[in-house]
Amino acid sequence: MADEGVQRKIPVEKNINWVADDPRTTPSKFEFEENFPEDLWTDIEIPGHADWEVRIPGAKQRICTTFKNGGFPMYQIAFEHMGLRLPFTDLEMAIFNHLEVCPSQLHPNSLAFIRAFEIVAAYLQLAPTVSLFFHIFGIQRSCPRGNVTDKCGWVSLKQHKKFFDIFEESLWGFKDKWYVIRPITSAGWKTILVRGPKVDDEGRVQHRDDGEPIEVDCERFPFCWSKRHYAREAKSFTFRKGALSKEELADL
Repeated sequence: MADEGVQRKIPVEKNINWVADDPRTTPSKFEFEENFPEDLWTDIEIPGHADWEVRIPGAKQRICTTFKNGGFPMYQIAFEHMGLRLPFTDLEMAIFNHLEVCPSQLHPNSLAFIRAFEIVAAYLQLAPTVSLFFHIFGIQRSCPRGNVTDKCGWVSLKQHKKFFDIFEESLWGFKDKWYVIRPITSAGWKTILVRGPKVDDEGRVQHRDDGEPIEVDCERFPFCWSKRHYAREAKSFTFRKGALSKEELADL
């Protein structure tokens, strides 16, 4: 399945000069390997499935490049050390959508927090909701090299009250260990696309001549980097205690 007719969650940014120097200028180390890299981690999906593939990016491509054919960039550390597996869970996709970022825009430590929250919620039989998650976690944005006022780096999660330890092991050197992930089966595609109404650049639903909405394949979460997240104040993503449901309050 090609993605020419796929509706993006967030409009593609043709100019990536707004991206901080590190993600914008760091090529993938795997692109320079002559042979199949021994340290390439390809265990990216739940056992028993073969719906995804790892693709090595080109020399001019970066983690913030927009990729085609359902591809999106991921840091290897997310799978190798953080334990993420495809397809993403409903909560993981909901978090990406709430923050208006693609997965690689989140600092790897933040992906570890998401996994830890999911594991604890499953163990305690709690409902892992976005509002409960963003009551526990707030947003912290990196101070990138270069022109700080104009450039945007990774987005990080910070705990308002310490529940989880920060993942520190093997974080060093993650920036150049990245590749592109894409679905290769119908089952894989169905986990990242959903049918929905076609909208224009201003968010207005488009209709057919008979008045019915035009339906298209839509991304279930952002596939590419975007500065839309940074247009909002960090505190706008969090939920105060008064915004939680009775069930969520009971789970605190």
